[in-house]
Amino acid sequence: MPAPSTIHASLIQRLLARLDREGAPSLRLLEQSGMSPSIVALDPTTSIDEEPLWTLLDLSAREMGPGFGLTAGREGLLALGLLGKRIRQALTLRNALVTLIEGIRTFSNKADFWIEGDEGGIWLLRNADLLAANPGAPEAEFYVIATLESIVQLVVDEPWRSERVRLRHATPEGAFHHPDRARNGHRHTAVFVPARLLDRPLRTLIEPERRTEGARLKDVRRLATERLGAGEALTLGRAAAAISTSERTLKRRLADEGLTYRKLLAQVRFAEYLRLLRSPHLQIRDVAHRVGYPDPANFTRAFHGWTGTTPSLYRESLR
Repeated sequence: MPAPSTIHASLIQRLLARLDREGAPSLRLLEQSGMSPSIVALDPTTSIDEEPLWTLLDLSAREMGPGFGLTAGREGLLALGLLGKRIRQALTLRNALVTLIEGIRTFSNKADFWIEGDEGGIWLLRNADLLAANPGAPEAEFYVIATLESIVQLVVDEPWRSERVRLRHATPEGAFHHPDRARNGHRHTAVFVPARLLDRPLRTLIEPERRTEGARLKDVRRLATERLGAGEALTLGRAAAAISTSERTLKRRLADEGLTYRKLLAQVRFAEYLRLLRSPHLQIRDVAHRVGYPDPANFTRAFHGWTGTTPSLYRESLR
């Protein structure tokens, strides 16, 4: 007999919190879905059976109205726990999607995401076979759609919704504000992402005030940026000493945010690349020299490795 599909308890805990904020009878709905109220006290990383979650979503939609999965899915990235944090620490949208694809099995033992190319962009897909027999499948698909859209939102200022959505199940009336964007009858759940968004940096790299990490990690970023401007690298030991802590504690705080020290330094360098490239008065060769690349060709290769695009194409995308 095949093993049941499992997820982390954090997903249900986040959904229950959303129901509470909406004034819904969360505990009654939880029990009707076959789960114990004790799930609220579980470690968020505890693996539990996935199917009752979709039943809970179905019951919630009956209580709150069709399309509740879309509302709940807006917080899907937070419900992914450490994986969600790692996604939010990516450099570009492309990197964020790869992090999701490579890391989802640490959160759910049978969920799969993958990418298929299409004219003008890509389809980001999630296997829907496991949902086929569950009455909560339509709301589950809505939840997946909203979660995927929330990842794209990391690089877009204005509210973003995919222009094209694929669903396996029929869309309940009133669930989508723009039902024309959804097409039913597909085998898997999917959203279309325009190619122009894939190499965009996450907004937190351009606007560091959006970061939610603690003050000490922000101090480390500031110090690393200052050293980079002086042509020096901030070592882990010096970073820990600067915020009056040990290297071990600093590593643990970084891990809590889905980071390593090496990844933090990479983010600092990349953010500086972006800042300089956004200045129209600097030539590419000047930017390369300022970030430690005497040969602009080496800088272009390094930048392409980070983003999948070149410094000049990135600059053009800002116009």
